[in-house]
Amino acid sequence: MKNSKKISDLTFKVITMNIAHARKKISQQMTLQQKVLKNNLDEIAKMFRRENPVIIGLQEADGYSKYSRHFDHIEYISSKTKYSYFLQGQHVTRMFMNYGTALLSKKKINNPKSFLFDTSKILFPKGYVRGTFQLNKTIVIEVVSLHLDPVRKKIRFKQIEILINHLKNDKNPIVIMGDFNCNWKYQNSVLHKITSELNLSIYKPENKLITFPKSNKRLDWILISKELEFVQYKTIPDHLSDHRAVLAEIKVKG
Repeated sequence: MKNSKKISDLTFKVITMNIAHARKKISQQMTLQQKVLKNNLDEIAKMFRRENPVIIGLQEADGYSKYSRHFDHIEYISSKTKYSYFLQGQHVTRMFMNYGTALLSKKKINNPKSFLFDTSKILFPKGYVRGTFQLNKTIVIEVVSLHLDPVRKKIRFKQIEILINHLKNDKNPIVIMGDFNCNWKYQNSVLHKITSELNLSIYKPENKLITFPKSNKRLDWILISKELEFVQYKTIPDHLSDHRAVLAEIKVKG
């Protein structure tokens, strides 16, 4: 047989989710007890076990701090699931806080990197984490979990230009997922810039898949490189955060 690879070897699922510091829709988690935050994380972990992605991208993911009620949220999710490997970016480490983006994976995360965008004028800076995992014996996938500035378009463009420069020479298939804090509607969106310059695909960008119900917008995205294609793409309806989780099943093109 010319092609002995199984379809299961060439497909994988990912989830991106802004977990909002485990506070669900409450505006401030400092009013919540540790037990409440852990119960909320238990529900998130249950959803991950049910949907069973290979790798998960998280935003507003807390490490140990007073703000997180004195426990590491990523370690806690890992302990409640089979995602033994995780990479955590500490993008905000001030005012009793310690949080950023993260990757959780069933496979070993290789070449782990965390990048903090310029913090000179930003009180709560953003950033991303990236790493690779071995899909099968021959295919390596690069994965990024990203969070962009929520308010200023100019800042988002600066941030995305940095990411593009970091990824433009990457030879592996790429999956970029996260909270972009923008939608596709406007032609000058950072989504247009990154997809054009890195030759990435978006699943039905004009489709109104609401990921942030409060503003009725699609702010959370999964982007893939030309070597990959979407098999399935959906938002997950569970009310676990002020954002909806997004799941994509992805196939390596033959």
